[in-house]
Amino acid sequence: MNRFYLSLFAFLFASVLIGQSSIEVRVSAPEDDMEEALPGSSLTVGSLDATSSDLELGSEDADGSTPQLTGVRFRNVEIPTGVTIMKAYLVFTVDNTTKNTDPCNIVIKALSGNPAAFDAGDPFNISSRATLADSVEWAIPADTWGIIGEAGADQTTPDLTAFVQALVD
Repeated sequence: MNRFYLSLFAFLFASVLIGQSSIEVRVSAPEDDMEEALPGSSLTVGSLDATSSDLELGSEDADGSTPQLTGVRFRNVEIPTGVTIMKAYLVFTVDNTTKNTDPCNIVIKALSGNPAAFDAGDPFNISSRATLADSVEWAIPADTWGIIGEAGADQTTPDLTAFVQALVD
């Protein structure tokens, strides 16, 4: 099982205490999600892939031979300072059943501040960024991402409320 850091992705759902409203945020630009080659990869370590049509978790290949770090950022998310976040999580959608490491252990970290878009021309542009100190582990069981188009409980991260609350505060 591979471990990697994910710096937030896909849909970010957050429920806030003001009137119990919810927001859904999607990645809105190609430079807001990329993959960075890690040691052990056949790719140049630190290089970013800006041409991928999707994101693989843990490794570009199912056998784990191309480990990678995945970075995702959300822009223009407007949550007022001081709001209490009730729940926040990410939901992925399965688009291929022959990639990703299966099962996969993921460490999710949040980028701190208001991060700039990823720059494929700048090596280590994901791993060199400042993150919040805390992390969330997500153990994705084997054979749970086998249906293309699925975006359910198995594709939903553990609760990320602490990250979103720290960023809002």
